[in-house]
Amino acid sequence: KKAIPKSNTDTIAEFFATYIREKNPNLSALELDDLYLKKSNFISTESFTDERDLNNLSTFMIKYSRAPKAIVFSMTNMRVADVARQLGGGKSAIKLFAKNKLDQDVNSVKTLLGDVKDIKAKDNKKQKNNKNQNNKGKNESNAKGIKYFVATPNRMEKILENTDAIFQGKDKLDIILDASFLDNKDNSLIAFENTMVLCKVLKKILDNKS
Repeated sequence: KKAIPKSNTDTIAEFFATYIREKNPNLSALELDDLYLKKSNFISTESFTDERDLNNLSTFMIKYSRAPKAIVFSMTNMRVADVARQLGGGKSAIKLFAKNKLDQDVNSVKTLLGDVKDIKAKDNKKQKNNKNQNNKGKNESNAKGIKYFVATPNRMEKILENTDAIFQGKDKLDIILDASFLDNKDNSLIAFENTMVLCKVLKKILDNKS
C-alpha cells in the first residue's frame, strides 16, 4: 500500500484496473473499460524522496500541484481536517466532509468556483440588493485565497450529484490522492471500503472536466 503512491504511472493504472475488476466480477470487458482509469490520468511522483507525511505535504504540493485549484481526496473526516489544517486552514483550504451539511458544501463549491447562479436566485428572494452585493464581494475575496478542496470520496460523490460546478471553467484542476496515509488498521485511501467510490468519482471528474 505504501509503495503504490511512489510507483510509475503504469503500476498505478494497473493497480486501479485490478481493483476495479475484483470489485466488479460480473461486468463485461466493455463495461469494465468504462470504469478504468487511464495511465495518462496519472503523473509519476517517484522523484519525491522525502517522507510522505503531513510535515512534508506543503512541499509535495509546491512540486506537483501547479493548477489554480486542486481537489485533495482523503480517507476519513479526521484525515480531511488534518490535511486541510496542514495546507493553511481556512485561508487556502476548504473541508468537504460529513461533518458539514451537504447543502453547505454544495454551495461552497458553487461559490468558490464561481458558479453562484443558484445561490443568487435564492438570496434574491430573501435579501436586499445591497446585501447581495456585499455577499458577492465577500465570496469573490474568499475564492481568491482558496486553492484546496479537501474531501472524502463519499462527500465528493454527493456534491457531484448536486452540482456540475467542478466541471466548469477553463482553468486546470489538479487531483491529489492522499494515498500514503495508513490508519491504525492499515487501511489507505486506495485500499478501504470506499475505494470503489473514489474510482467512480475520479472517473466522473476526469471525463467531464474540460
